[in-house]
Amino acid sequence: MSTDSLPAKYDVVRSASAGVDKKEIHLKDLQLSSGDINEIVNIEDGDFLKVVSEHGSEQFQIYCRVEERDNSFSSGIENGEVGLGLPVREALAVDPEYNDTVTLKQTEFKEISRRRQLFNKLLGYRPVPLRVRRAVHPDPGQKVARTTEAVRQILGIEWGDKVVLQSSDARVRDIKALPLTDQQQQKIKSRQEDESSPYPPRFSKTELGERTGTRTDIPIVHLSASIRDDLELTDYGTKNGIYQPIKMHRDTRDLFFRLSDSLTIPFLLSVAAIVIGFQVSLGVRILTMLIGFLTVVLSVVYRSRQVLLN
Repeated sequence: MSTDSLPAKYDVVRSASAGVDKKEIHLKDLQLSSGDINEIVNIEDGDFLKVVSEHGSEQFQIYCRVEERDNSFSSGIENGEVGLGLPVREALAVDPEYNDTVTLKQTEFKEISRRRQLFNKLLGYRPVPLRVRRAVHPDPGQKVARTTEAVRQILGIEWGDKVVLQSSDARVRDIKALPLTDQQQQKIKSRQEDESSPYPPRFSKTELGERTGTRTDIPIVHLSASIRDDLELTDYGTKNGIYQPIKMHRDTRDLFFRLSDSLTIPFLLSVAAIVIGFQVSLGVRILTMLIGFLTVVLSVVYRSRQVLLN
């Protein structure tokens, strides 16, 4: 297959393992042969690509980080094949047993600021693929993402923290992550049990959802129509962006300020005790403040990464 430019179609195979490293901040869910990576223009190991699956009039898209599948992996891969991890295959409703193909395309992500790059590198983050569903009252029109406790733990956040939502074409920030209330869960359950309800069933219960050969699906996130529009999900051929996969990760800038805020008062009290209680020179006072500030930053980084790795 000639892959000197994208888009191009690839045969779906399962991803292979080269060992687990919990310190990796990205799930490596798209693997290509060294030959294909070398032939694709402007793509290297670690870059992003858009993966598209087509099922009749419906289309699913998700972005993935490219990983070169070399001799260190448990099995090889041929040119013209793409190794996809289970969450990605579930997200796209594809399976090697059906001889499915996907189309790889270039992404058009806007470059994030250097400050955000620094926060991401220091604190770390782990994107989680999620299936989009409609918002449940009273959330429509609100900048809220309702998801599960398991997702919260994987993200390494607290409820109420800000998260970043990323589709294959757009990025939305300043979204508050919240759990589904008992009332909302009951409303969703009653809708799913009512066969006459126009509310779409769980994706795993649809014909496409059963193609991956599992009874489960990627976790769900409930988003308002305005957020789905901002993510450009309504352009993909599914009903108002419902069932489309996206990725969510914690907003590391917001996380940094939240964690540092909890340490500010102890820091100020310690500095005040040294300045007031001891006769020290101005230079010592400045040095004390710098050391205290550095201690706060290191403590924030440590606490953030410990939560992410647990």
